[in-house]
Amino acid sequence: MPKIALFVGGELEWFTTDFDYFVGVDRACLRLLELGLPIDLAVGDFDSVSRSELEMIQSAAKDCMIAPAEKDDTDTELALKIIFQLYPEAEVTIFGAFGGRIDHMLSN
Repeated sequence: MPKIALFVGGELEWFTTDFDYFVGVDRACLRLLELGLPIDLAVGDFDSVSRSELEMIQSAAKDCMIAPAEKDDTDTELALKIIFQLYPEAEVTIFGAFGGRIDHMLSN
C-alpha cells in the first residue's frame, strides 16, 4: 500500500516526508519545489500559476495532468480520483487542505 502525500493550496503548518509519492495540486506544486520535495504527479487546471511557473512545474514533475478550467470537480477532487485510479489501496495524507479560499476549504 503506497503512502502518498497530497499537497493542496491552503496553509501549511507542518508536514512530513515519510511518503512513497508526492502529489501537488495546482499552485501547491510550487510549494513542493520550495521545500525541495519531488513532484511525482502534478494535477490541476493551473489557473493560479503563471506560464513560467507552469513550465517550471512541468519540467520538475515526473507526470503532469492538466485539466480544463471548466470541470465538475475541484482540482483536489480530481487529484484524489487520479491517485485512487493509479493506486486503489493508497494511504493518502492531505497537507494544506484548510486556509486560503473559503470555497476550497469547504469542499476539502
